[in-house]
Amino acid sequence: MIYVDDIVVMCAHKRDYRQFRDQLASSFTITDLGALNWYLGIGVDLSRRGRIEISQTEFARQFAKITGATRPNVFFDSPAPVNLDVSKRDCPDPDSDEATVMKRIPYRNALGSLGWLVLGTRPDLAQVYSQLGRVAANPGLVHWKLMQRVGYYVRDTVELGIVFTRASRAVERGTLVAYADASWADCKDDRRSTSGYLLIVGGNVVAYKSVLQKCISGSSMEAEYVAAGTAAKAVVPMRGLLQSLGFAQEEPTVLYQDNTASISNIEGESPSSRTRHIDLHYHYVRDLRERKIIAPVWVASEDMAADALTKALGPDAFLTQRTILFEAPKLPRRLEEEC
Repeated sequence: MIYVDDIVVMCAHKRDYRQFRDQLASSFTITDLGALNWYLGIGVDLSRRGRIEISQTEFARQFAKITGATRPNVFFDSPAPVNLDVSKRDCPDPDSDEATVMKRIPYRNALGSLGWLVLGTRPDLAQVYSQLGRVAANPGLVHWKLMQRVGYYVRDTVELGIVFTRASRAVERGTLVAYADASWADCKDDRRSTSGYLLIVGGNVVAYKSVLQKCISGSSMEAEYVAAGTAAKAVVPMRGLLQSLGFAQEEPTVLYQDNTASISNIEGESPSSRTRHIDLHYHYVRDLRERKIIAPVWVASEDMAADALTKALGPDAFLTQRTILFEAPKLPRRLEEEC
């Protein structure tokens, strides 16, 4: 006897779905649950033609409750202050009263819940989640206060989710583009930099990440170069997935960066003396460019869609970036004018 959990089936046409369902039913006892509306704690809204929305409303409420975000008169327009500084300097001494207090505070529970939101439908929380995770081994009250701020922000944005729409132009349908950005030496503990990348298919956000770089970069160019390498490694499997779905990428995937020095280094015939010390796996981006799998393209900083994945922004800039993350950016203005 075999038990199989729920299966999500995606088909371009209803007749294909019915054929697949009937073939499965001929061999197994199955239950057709109809159109998808809930899966792994993620709500799916298919009510509007040509538009799919996914969100984690109930789980977001649970996260806010874990953090104790209950005061009705507390509001935040962004999950983190613009001068965010999560440091191990604020971790308590193991024998201190603060450490004793922190043992009763569900920091790691909240962090795990925040991570699930980020993994599912909340790219706007990716950067602060990366920051808070750096002190998970020994968090202090300062870090818990920031976690509570995130809780209040989430409490008031529980219905936020990623929106998928049909591509507005035929040229965009199934086309993969990537954005890569970095915040140089922003970790005050060891001066490592933060990488952020965003993958977009047909104008829709499909993957994103904010991560502390493993090496120390000696310049902003190096940090951007490492970020490009991280993004490029995510591009390759996504191109393979799209090919298996019938959307083979005939052209190199455009990789947008706002650092001309990094792009020049990617396009150079050999690594410059300034980057030879960088780990070899980051130079992988150069190999992908030579094989015409990626194509680095400069974009103005105001059009950098991955900006909110690398640093805490002010309220106005954050809200602009949040719209991009949830509804996907248009082509950068310079490129739209060329089309």
